[in-house]
Amino acid sequence: RELVLPEHFSQMLGSEVLVRLIRPRDNVREFVGILKAYDGSVTVEINGTETVFDKKEIAFVKLNETF
Repeated sequence: RELVLPEHFSQMLGSEVLVRLIRPRDNVREFVGILKAYDGSVTVEINGTETVFDKKEIAFVKLNETF
């Protein structure tokens, strides 16, 4: 499920998400972590470190569904 509206982000705080960027950051385009905050930018905890992604650099944010 893709997170688009601010309500989607607020409902999914604490969930594991996949963030795909339009352009790679440090040669990495996809990041998986715990959604910590959304205030126009997206804050994700990745391996214990909080990383902030600006909305304009994000292609999409989805719940990370692992089976």
